Formats: sequence, C-alpha cells, structure tokens
Amino acid sequence: MTRKPRRTRSFRAAIVGAALVLAAPAALAGLLDAGNAADACPKLEDSNRLDPAVAAKYQLGRCYEAIGKTASAWALYTAVADAAKRINNADAEAIARARAEALEGKLARLSIEVAAETKAVAGLAIKRDATEIGVGTIGLAIPLDPGPHEIVVSASGYKAWRTTVDLEPGPRTEKVLVPALEREPAKTQAASKPVAPDQPGLAPAEPRTTPWRTVGWIGFGVGGATAIAGGVLLAVAKSSYNAVSSRCGATIGQPSNVCEPGAVDERNSAYSQANVAGWVIVGGAVVAAGGVALVLTAPRKGGPETPRVALGMVPGGVAVRGAF
Repeated sequence: MTRKPRRTRSFRAAIVGAALVLAAPAALAGLLDAGNAADACPKLEDSNRLDPAVAAKYQLGRCYEAIGKTASAWALYTAVADAAKRINNADAEAIARARAEALEGKLARLSIEVAAETKAVAGLAIKRDATEIGVGTIGLAIPLDPGPHEIVVSASGYKAWRTTVDLEPGPRTEKVLVPALEREPAKTQAASKPVAPDQPGLAPAEPRTTPWRTVGWIGFGVGGATAIAGGVLLAVAKSSYNAVSSRCGATIGQPSNVCEPGAVDERNSAYSQANVAGWVIVGGAVVAAGGVALVLTAPRKGGPETPRVALGMVPGGVAVRGAF
C-alpha cells in the first residue's frame, strides 16, 4: 500500500504565510509586493483601524519594515505572534515570531536618563513625541523608529526641559541625560505700599472719605436746598400778605380789622403760608446742620483724631458746639 507523503512543518508554515498575505485586500497586497510600500502603508493603517485582525497587523508590519520603521514593524510582528499563540495557531505564531526576532537585532533604541534631583521632583512628567511615557521608563532602552524624537520633561514650578534626538538606524542605543530642572523665577507683584513721605508728589492718593462723610455732605446739600425753598415760599407769602393788606384798614377808610370782601381769607392764607415757610426753613437748617456735624465727626481713613462736635437747639435756631 502506497502512503501519501506527510506534510512537513515548513510546508504548513508556507501555507499559513500565504494565507496571511492573501488575507489582506488584493489591491494593498499588490502595492506592497510591487515595492510601493509608501502608498500601501497609509491604506493598511486605515484597514487596521477598521478591522485590527491578525492578518491586517501582519501586513502592516511588513509595510513598516519595508519603509524602515523597524520598531513599529517589530512591535506588530510581536503582537501577531502573541495573538496567534492565544488561538493556538502555532504556525502563524512561528512566522510572526521569526520576523520579529530577525528585526530585534536591527533595532534602534533610546534610553532616557534623569538626574537624581530631577527624578525626585513631585509631579514630574516625561513626554516623548507629545506622548507621556511615565517615570517608569527612565533608564530603559526603548525600541523606536529611526528619525527625530522630541523629549520634553516638565514639572510645576520648573522650566520645561526639551531636546530632539535624531535616532540613526540600528543596531544602536542612544542615551539622553536630563539635567536638573531650573526653577521658574518668582512672579513679581506690583508694589502696593505707599511711597515714603519724604518723597513729595510720589505718594499715591489714599481715599479719605468714609460713607458717613458722604451722607453728611448729602444732608448738608438737601438741608440747604430745603431752607432756600422755605425762604422763597416765605417771600411769596409775605408778598401776598402785603397785597391783601392794601385792601384792609385805613387804605379803604375802615378800621384795621375791617377788609374788603374776600380779603380776610386771602390774608389768612398768606399768614398760613408764612408759617409753613418758617417750618420749612427751620427743618432745612436742621438737616443741613446735621450734615455738617456728620462731615466734621465722621472718621477719616488714616486721618487724625476726629473733632468733638455737638448739635443743639438754641432760641431762634441751631447751634453747633465742640472742639475743632
């Protein structure tokens, strides 16, 4: 009986490798196989974002390797090998692992060393190419694609330190030493204390008026205006009284208490107006005097001891007494 030849492991690996290649879209595989990796890589990146399957990652790794992004290709091959191992696909794992191992010896690596005083700074942040990598990576030789890489180290209260490393293709390991960070200069505040008195004309004006003094000035103004209005009203009442008086007494050939019809009512009205005017004048004077008292007695900001003033009524008016 004739036995069929047993397929070897290398034959199965070739079949799996072919399957990985054919799993990518035909157009993308054609671009990659034709050596047009520059056009294939962006499309494979989009394909991997839409469907991050093992085959898509493997093809993207091939593309990165073709354009010299060795660290990215190595990371993808390693991810494919780990994924294949999880699904018990030993052949796919072997292929991806072999490609990763072949690249590992060609990798360019970057190690970030940090001065001890900087490492002890609270809130230290390390960014590589705008991505924070954490203090746990300090001193580790991390595989990176060849090309420029910006390193920024910062912390609150310190000036940010930055540098750019142009990493050459491997195998090689570059080291960057981060020095002690410089503290930010203390923020200066505008001087707020007044200039010494022996510098005339330079001392800033300090407000000296208090709310009570303001009320006092308002009372003085209102009281004065009221007293003036009372005086006007008194003058009008006097004029009316004098006009009515010409229609009474001797001017009409009658006794003093005899007036023409209606003149008595007009004279009484004028007399009442005069009384009201008198009270208005007195009230306005009292309010004005109270305002003056407030102005004189209200404390001034930073001023000397306030004068002692007292307000009192005297016969015929208002008196202000005190020591000034």
